[in-house]
Amino acid sequence: MNDASNEPVSMTMAQAQLDRNDEIYRRQREMKNELDKLEDLEEVREFDIE
Repeated sequence: MNDASNEPVSMTMAQAQLDRNDEIYRRQREMKNELDKLEDLEEVREFDIE
């Protein structure tokens, strides 16, 4: 395989990594928003991380 034939694979892998990073970022923002709503230490301790 030469570099030209590897390009589609590389682009697909890069896009998959970008998609995964975006998924992680969105989940972190979601969790931060949920944590911001907690009122005390007990609620924080009971917070379920999925």
